[in-house]
Amino acid sequence: WLDRFFPEYSLVFKDWEGKASLITLREFPTPQEIVSLGASTIVRRWKEDVKRAVGSKRAAQLLQAATNSIGLTEGLTAAKIELRALLEQYVLFSRQLEEIMAQVEALLAQIPGTKEMLTVPGIGVVTLAGFLAEVGDLSGYDHGQQIIRLAGFNLKENSSGKKKGKS
Repeated sequence: WLDRFFPEYSLVFKDWEGKASLITLREFPTPQEIVSLGASTIVRRWKEDVKRAVGSKRAAQLLQAATNSIGLTEGLTAAKIELRALLEQYVLFSRQLEEIMAQVEALLAQIPGTKEMLTVPGIGVVTLAGFLAEVGDLSGYDHGQQIIRLAGFNLKENSSGKKKGKS
């Protein structure tokens, strides 16, 4: 949507999921609306919900980007409806993701040893949950090599009497 109607938006907001960005997309999404409202109105609206990191400098950047925008100017009514629907989907998916992650964390808390596994650098909740979903109960394994074989890796050294090869 942004690529079609306001391609310069990403120059002002690096992360479109931020509070000020979402307010902007909901309440004055098109460059024409931004230009008509002016920077001071936009800053006042942002200050109602966002306490820091946005101000007149960002609003001036947004106004400049909107003034020079090369985005489509036809079909803006339908574009606003489309954007509203996309933002509603984003909110729904974000809420569903939070609920699922809360369930995953609750399930991991019931499994012995997960707290220790999460201390390993690079291992997060999603990685650990996926690993345990694949291998099942770890108490069913006598040796770590069994898990490696389950993954399809049965590493052996390729060597003969005179030659020592690689695994």
